[in-house]
Amino acid sequence: MKGLSKSEDANKLLKLRPEISEALKNFEELSKKKPNDPVNKFKLKFVNNLLSQANELLSEERYPDKDFRLFDEDDLPSNSDVVMMLTQYSHALDRLYKDAGVFSYGNLEAWIVDEERWEYDRKIGIYRNDEEDVEEDEDYEGDKE
Repeated sequence: MKGLSKSEDANKLLKLRPEISEALKNFEELSKKKPNDPVNKFKLKFVNNLLSQANELLSEERYPDKDFRLFDEDDLPSNSDVVMMLTQYSHALDRLYKDAGVFSYGNLEAWIVDEERWEYDRKIGIYRNDEEDVEEDEDYEGDKE
């Protein structure tokens, strides 16, 4: 199975996993109250955006369902449908995370791409490889601990 092909994919994966996890928690709460209610178009666009990003990272053999990529905006899914698919995508991204050799220690998350080690320092918001500091994280909002 294909892992991550470039460092940018690892960066996307590190940001996308918690976003999907948080969306899943929100939809689980909605689904507890009203599992069969349709999702409104605003929320559906948000979910489809997350799924689209996940699809870019996942290879064909990693897709949670061979026939599913995005929800149809003309046929609104129920809250429980969204929970089911976000759960599947969350698991697929977790497997990709593990298979790609991404690991965390302290303030660092690290991964290997083309035999080069990359790190993201959460404390200072810097991406770097073995050689040097590469770039600042434009989404960094300060120390989150």
